[in-house]
Amino acid sequence: QIPLQDGKAGVRVRGKLQGGWYRVSARSDDGNSRASTLVYFGNPGPAPRHMLQASLEGLDLSPAILPTEHQNYQAGETWPFLVRMDGEPLAGQTVRLETSTGTARTLVSNEQGLVQVSFPDDFPPPEQREKPQGAHHHRFSQQFVLSTRADSQNGPQHASFNYQYRPGAYDQKNLWLGGGFALLGMLAATPLVRQRKQKESAK
Repeated sequence: QIPLQDGKAGVRVRGKLQGGWYRVSARSDDGNSRASTLVYFGNPGPAPRHMLQASLEGLDLSPAILPTEHQNYQAGETWPFLVRMDGEPLAGQTVRLETSTGTARTLVSNEQGLVQVSFPDDFPPPEQREKPQGAHHHRFSQQFVLSTRADSQNGPQHASFNYQYRPGAYDQKNLWLGGGFALLGMLAATPLVRQRKQKESAK
């Protein structure tokens, strides 16, 4: 547990061998609301499989698979998230996806409590994107929130997970331009193919 200061809490690594992914979770005083997110530290560390498998009390919404350090969540990709109540998967559970640009979708978990989240390509044009302060090589990213609600013996419970996602791998790459170069290459090779065929016919 981490004490709050002015309503905020900080997380830092103890030592050089405790890096990797950390999950930060906060619960309300009555225990009926939980919000969580991820924090990544660049130092090497063990794979945090136990973190995802841990059984938490009450309603919980968490990633089923963690992204790699450099991959992260990206637009156009689909990632599984898990909905559980007291550690047991919840089937048919409604999950709401909302992004910082206003995209909103409603999803439903399957029999294993998994919901497949496809991240939308709803980024503003490149000229309207604000580069993070002090960042030179970091790609632009924006926030998303997953949220769900379920009834329990203690009343309605709420759970949410928030993090960030980035543009897809081909963002800002001109596919038409690449196709144009390929077409030019084919056209340039056509006369060479014809000359070779003519020489073979002459023989």
